[in-house]
Amino acid sequence: MKLVKAYGASDDLVEIEGDIKGADEFDCYDEQPRFRFVSKEGAIWLQACYHGTWGFAVGPDTGGTWPEAFVTKRIWGADVPYSETVEISCPDDTTVRRVDKRKE
Repeated sequence: MKLVKAYGASDDLVEIEGDIKGADEFDCYDEQPRFRFVSKEGAIWLQACYHGTWGFAVGPDTGGTWPEAFVTKRIWGADVPYSETVEISCPDDTTVRRVDKRKE
């Protein structure tokens, strides 16, 4: 298992930190970005929301069935004082990519 952290890093950046393919700093000016975490054991979505502070919604990829391989923990102000941090324990083969809602 690998630990990944997601948090807002100003009013226009989301950081996804961890030793998985695709983890990076994402420019999110005037956007509410969505990310998909995928493994052979399942997939989850992470939606970032900014309204003066950062918050995140997390959900399973396939309606209602949470993949047991993914474990999440939420902490307010752990990395920066104006953002929730979501910690995700995920399988070693997990990748993350940003998904542009306008293209779906």
